Amino acid sequence: VSDSERMEGVLQQSPLSLTPALNEKDADVVVLNTCSIRDHAESKLYDRLGPLSNQKQKGKQQAIVVAGCVAQQEGEELMRRIPEIDVVMGPQYIPRMSDLLTSVLSGTSHQVVATDPTLLTEDLAQPVRNHAVRAWVNVLYGCNEHCTYCVVPYTRGVEQSRSMESILSECQDLARRGYREVTLLGQNVDAYGRDLIPQKRTFADLLIFLNQHLLGSGLERIRY
Repeated sequence: VSDSERMEGVLQQSPLSLTPALNEKDADVVVLNTCSIRDHAESKLYDRLGPLSNQKQKGKQQAIVVAGCVAQQEGEELMRRIPEIDVVMGPQYIPRMSDLLTSVLSGTSHQVVATDPTLLTEDLAQPVRNHAVRAWVNVLYGCNEHCTYCVVPYTRGVEQSRSMESILSECQDLARRGYREVTLLGQNVDAYGRDLIPQKRTFADLLIFLNQHLLGSGLERIRY
């Protein structure tokens, strides 16, 4: 949900000036945000791509973007199987989504596969929140644990923590806009801060920092 909100914000606030379509048939761009944790995720994606591919073969002008963990996991294989796809991008490329899509729509690139490891940047666009009083706030991306049963380190990359200041700034902005609850997100929030340089932080440090600076802001609950 959080990634989808971020992508919607990037697209609506990009130079492309995209707005939500009432239905898929009227959309200029279709984004499929995927999760590889769910059962048969790849099969469900290909089933969903079939009708979209057929429409493009018949001449429909519609860009297809496959994002998320399955996109990261499958990469160029998606393009080989469904050449009508325009953009394949991993979760770490959400802040650059507008540039990737623009390069395809402008004809600069025919297709784009963005799955290489990359350093995350702060979102310049505001997520389109789907709730009036509760909001998701990312504090940590990726994971370094490499548990035998989990694909997260391979689909969402290594741990990259946001600075405490940037997290606080987002929370303060939410408070000013009337939000009363935030949920701090990360694949493993307990790992927050151990990758920060030059000074490592802990998740406890973050919670104390937020509590000290958000008192009286209007935010009533911080969850994780």
